[in-house]
Amino acid sequence: MLRTAQELGLIDEPTRRLLLSVYAEGLSSVDAAERYGLSPATVRFRCSRAVRQMARHAMTIADAA
Repeated sequence: MLRTAQELGLIDEPTRRLLLSVYAEGLSSVDAAERYGLSPATVRFRCSRAVRQMARHAMTIADAA
């Protein structure tokens, strides 16, 4: 799903990697922030924004997958 969202231009590669780290690997925002050189608040914001973006386009993502 994340790869499809990226191919559709809904998220970029850094955001895809961040989402994988947080949601698939289970990293906390603090741990993901350390890994990517971001603040924990930035990690939470980017994840939240990406999830909302993908939710708005869920049917498009599903059709393309």
